[in-house]
Amino acid sequence: MNSKSLDNRVSVFILLEVLRHLKDASVPYDIYGVFTVQEEVGLRGAISSAHLIDPDFGFGLDVTIAFDVPGAQGHEVVTRLGKGAAIKIMDGTVISDYRMVNYMKKMAHQYQIPWQAELLPAGEPTQQACKGTVKKELLQEPCLFLCGISTKLLKWHILGISSTVLICWNAA
Repeated sequence: MNSKSLDNRVSVFILLEVLRHLKDASVPYDIYGVFTVQEEVGLRGAISSAHLIDPDFGFGLDVTIAFDVPGAQGHEVVTRLGKGAAIKIMDGTVISDYRMVNYMKKMAHQYQIPWQAELLPAGEPTQQACKGTVKKELLQEPCLFLCGISTKLLKWHILGISSTVLICWNAA
């Protein structure tokens, strides 16, 4: 799938799909779906929302760099298009909570959802917005030409991310 500005639109779509599926579900906790702004200038929207809600745990949705292009060096390839949703392990500002990483990997394996680890040498993920001891994890959609005129991603990745989030919320 190719389109302009897919990086934000795909996360909105995934969250709407998850909320639609959970609409009539009975879960033992409150679920908040939050769409935020100003990620690129300090996570202002995410920080405000996270501090207001004060969650026990959270899942963030975003895109990440699929740089498996001709001529790319091995160390430059953060994720690969076609290899599944990306579970954030770490980036330049945060190391993910190992319990959330293990939980996401376990659910992906159990339900046969393809995934790949994301180790980004830089970045400022939305998950950083939550306060100290909150367990949080970022599930990401690998895409080519991130934030470009024509972003490329795969539909089945989107469905895999939606399924993973639903399974994790229902199994928690």
